[in-house]
Amino acid sequence: MRIFIAALLPQEIKKHIALYLDSIKDRVSGVKWESSEKLHITLKFLGDIKDSKLSKIDDKLTSSTLGKSKIKLRLSNFGGFPSLYRPKILYVGFSESPAIVDLQHTIDSGLQEIGFERDKRKFIPHVTIGRVKSKFKITAPLPIIEEKIFSIETIAVVRSFMDNRGSEYENLSVYQLK
Repeated sequence: MRIFIAALLPQEIKKHIALYLDSIKDRVSGVKWESSEKLHITLKFLGDIKDSKLSKIDDKLTSSTLGKSKIKLRLSNFGGFPSLYRPKILYVGFSESPAIVDLQHTIDSGLQEIGFERDKRKFIPHVTIGRVKSKFKITAPLPIIEEKIFSIETIAVVRSFMDNRGSEYENLSVYQLK
């Protein structure tokens, strides 16, 4: 089972990002865009794991999220990894938020206790909106995304799988922030 831990976005933010995508899609070529239903912030990618490990992951996520408050974020920028000049991933980012970085660190540390390797790269909260599949080109100036403030209220253990439509996501466990 291919698993990751995600901060789930409120529907109104998914719609806001989808409207932004609609405004830039005809100005950018070579990109496979993500559907709005799949938009999220990846807190930790676990990869292929055995079913037997799920209960330990659930225990760690329960303790990592217990008593944690909702996290305020501000949608604020558009960019690419490793850069917008030669991207592999296009994303929408956020203004700096120590709370989400702290949550990711807590989750990463807890999962390390049950055998998952700590992330080596610095955590940069973002929502992947597209993956570059061929010759990437921006053909016209891109609008700036309108800033929006919202709260992350839900964390999930998500299973990713392939079907005839491409990759699909299924929430296996959900954790509410207070």
